[in-house]
Amino acid sequence: MARLSKETSIYNTDAIAQGIEDAENAYKTVVEVDANGIRLHPAEQSGSGIVDYTQIDTTGVKLYKGGTQIASFGDSATIGKANGPHTVIQSSGVDFYGASDGSVNLVHIGYASGNAQSGTATAPYYTLGKRKTTTDVYSASSTYSKGDHVLYGGVEYVCTTAITSPETWNPSHWTRAIGNYSHAEGYDTTASGYNSHVEGEWTVASGIDSHAEGAYTEATNEMSHAEGFETEASGYASHAEGEGTHATGTRSHAQNNGTKAQYADQTAIGRSNNNQSDNAFEIGNGTGSAPSNAFAVTWDGEVWMKNPSKTRTNLGLGGLATKSAVSNSVTFVDCSLTNQTFTKDTNTSKTLKATVPSGYVVCGLGRISTNHSSALLLTEFDLNADGSLSVTFHNRTQTTYTDVNINAQILCLKTSIS
Repeated sequence: MARLSKETSIYNTDAIAQGIEDAENAYKTVVEVDANGIRLHPAEQSGSGIVDYTQIDTTGVKLYKGGTQIASFGDSATIGKANGPHTVIQSSGVDFYGASDGSVNLVHIGYASGNAQSGTATAPYYTLGKRKTTTDVYSASSTYSKGDHVLYGGVEYVCTTAITSPETWNPSHWTRAIGNYSHAEGYDTTASGYNSHVEGEWTVASGIDSHAEGAYTEATNEMSHAEGFETEASGYASHAEGEGTHATGTRSHAQNNGTKAQYADQTAIGRSNNNQSDNAFEIGNGTGSAPSNAFAVTWDGEVWMKNPSKTRTNLGLGGLATKSAVSNSVTFVDCSLTNQTFTKDTNTSKTLKATVPSGYVVCGLGRISTNHSSALLLTEFDLNADGSLSVTFHNRTQTTYTDVNINAQILCLKTSIS
């Protein structure tokens, strides 16, 4: 076995000691104090070569790596490089920035103040996705479109009424771009209404308690809801859905494609309806350039139909079916049975027959009753086109009845209405 000489042992011990000293020096920190504050950096860096350090001054603490600030802690805190993905924590909330240059505000959770609907109150809101924002300052010599963003007095606003002629600042044409207690997510979305919620792409919820979703939708009045593509809900408590629909009346509802509900409490469905103020309900069958209705019901109960040739029952070949016309075309036909027997605690079936008038069809059962309504429970009925009515009653008592009278009315409708 080889033996180490005394000289070799001493040499190796010196090498180990030098390695330990070098390692210690590598982790030594130099503290520099001057008028600019305190700077801490590794001992092996000096002069212009100091690129990894911590700076402490009256504004807070800053961390540098390779000469670039990677974090700061003071009145606000920034984690990450400002020109890359980073997080900012400040009194107004928390912001998460993405994109390669850190320019996109992906998420904001925090507070907004000076909301147009709530005075100077400070209230939480949060944003997910790219929030629509601007650095443009309002100009009294410019015009603005609805939805444009500007800065005025250091506060961001969104235009709620198109300004076609230059004017001095008019607060009634603008609302705070971030609503108290609001929630915005998606791309270039605006939740400017108090308690509003917006999501999707280029959507706006500017009404109090409003909600907009989809793409290019606007919910601009209190408790309004717009969804789909290019829809508008501008009436109080209105709802627009589908594509290109407009619910502008109070509590109105427009859906499907290009429909309009411009008057209070209206509902419009279908495609490009011809909206009329006296209609409660419309089904459109038109085009953008030629709106028309396939069906409409007025507030007076009048029913209007167009081209119903594909229906089995013709309710008017175009034109208006009035209330009186409909009333004169409906009839109730009586039918009855007398002195029928119903055994105790048993189901019993009976058949009644009504005579259907010529030119009428059976539409339904108007009513049915017995002289022992508390004892007999109707469990099943079957109405046929010839006017025959099969009924089943359950006698839920312990008494057998032999004097049961059954009376019914069959609803019949005339096959054409003038």
